[in-house]
Amino acid sequence: YAFTRFSNTGFITELEIDYVADVEYELGNPDPKTNFKVVKDETKIVTEVGSYVLNCDEKIQVITIGAGVEKVDSKAFYAKSEILKVVFKNGITKIGSEAFSGCNKLTVIEFADSISEIDGKAFKGTGLKELTIPDSVTEIGSAAFEQCSILTKIELPENLINIEDELFYLCSKLETVNVPEKLERIGYSAFKGTAIKEFIIPDSVAEIDSAVFSQCSNLTKISLPEDITYISPRMFEFCYSLNNVIIPNEVSSIGEYAFYHCDKLDTVFFPESLETIGESAFFSCSELKKIKTPDTLKSIGKNAFEYSGLTEIELNEGLLSIGENAFSSTAIQSLTIPLSVKTVYRVVSSCSELTTLTIKGAEDIDLYLTLCNKLEYVDLPDFIKNLEVASYDSCKWYQKQPAGIIYLDDAAIDYKEGDVSSDLLESLEFRAGTKYIARLANGYNVTKVTIPDSVLTIGE
Repeated sequence: YAFTRFSNTGFITELEIDYVADVEYELGNPDPKTNFKVVKDETKIVTEVGSYVLNCDEKIQVITIGAGVEKVDSKAFYAKSEILKVVFKNGITKIGSEAFSGCNKLTVIEFADSISEIDGKAFKGTGLKELTIPDSVTEIGSAAFEQCSILTKIELPENLINIEDELFYLCSKLETVNVPEKLERIGYSAFKGTAIKEFIIPDSVAEIDSAVFSQCSNLTKISLPEDITYISPRMFEFCYSLNNVIIPNEVSSIGEYAFYHCDKLDTVFFPESLETIGESAFFSCSELKKIKTPDTLKSIGKNAFEYSGLTEIELNEGLLSIGENAFSSTAIQSLTIPLSVKTVYRVVSSCSELTTLTIKGAEDIDLYLTLCNKLEYVDLPDFIKNLEVASYDSCKWYQKQPAGIIYLDDAAIDYKEGDVSSDLLESLEFRAGTKYIARLANGYNVTKVTIPDSVLTIGE
């Protein structure tokens, strides 16, 4: 039999669901608190609890699910805010999705060892403080304990192999979680916004989805599986207290925003397997001072280290691409871009401590040098196809330039007004050794140009 509806007398606060039952009233007894009794038919065993069984009832505080019940359907007790305690007798095997979701006063659950499956959002937003899930449970659905805002400790079953998406999302006081030794996967945002301080992921885990520890502001220490091959996007974003990370030797990719705003992260060791650092991966890691990229690295995404605390960068030969603003707004004093990088597009701006920039082999270069006030030396490659330089007026090298043609290393990039306005110029003579001539400006009344034999490229 299925338990599908319960109509309260108004004075029943404890409900045991085991047999088909009815309420009989005592004639002549005017007291509504005592003029009834619940009569059960023990030949009719309840095996299933349906959806929305309490209808508009707001009186039930304690529920006991009887031994004959095998399944509690989805939304069975959805948003019943007066429920304080639920007891499952041995026999239950499955709790449906959102079965107790929104029961914000539910603080005590006694599970039976027969249960094997808890569906998604089953206990979302409940008032649980501590919970032990029996080892008989092998499946827990996504967001099953999402937004349990006063949950501090949970014991997961030893046979659990998947921690599903958003399982403990925004459980803001959750500090203690045991990690099953057989675990294979941790889903998207599983621990996002929790109060976890330390977490050891067993080597059995092969898949860690994005944003798993996002917004875990108390997290200080993390141990990653030895054989993992990637750091997923946003995995540790806004982990303000995380200060040290050892990236396993097999990791080839660090995803976008992986360590975004990890403000106390001061040490990162990159393995010799690493090939890609994603967009904004270390954005605003203000305590990160020094990095050395491994010989295997091929790509650094845009904004990868922007607003970090970097003062020293050593880039590997073999690196192929560096994204826009990858090192902008850092405290680096010098930067050498290796020969293997063929395109440089605005990788540094607002680098107020930068004094030296060396570009070894790029053929397409676009520099945006706003607030690079201390920059006094730029070393460009001999052959350049395209060169654009902007917002350099405050740079030290520009301030030292006399009036006339402005040179950045051996490239002529602009004209600096002096006694003779550019509008009145009749001739231009480039100095010996000039290798590249950019578009200086429009509107010159020049009739004579002297170009030395050293020039290799003239821009558009």
